[in-house]
Amino acid sequence: MPKTKQQHLDRALGPKRILALDGGGIRGILTLEYVSAIEAMLRKRFATAISCFAIISI
Repeated sequence: MPKTKQQHLDRALGPKRILALDGGGIRGILTLEYVSAIEAMLRKRFATAISCFAIISI
């Protein structure tokens, strides 16, 4: 079962892992492809290993 927002923000539950991806347009697509390839190699979803996921486009 996924963690709730409150569980993610609770400092007592251990260190936080944040993944920030930069790039919009084609760079954003390439970044997502890299993440997909890493997930395939690890055979694990990134969402289960990180506390916060953000894609930044300026």
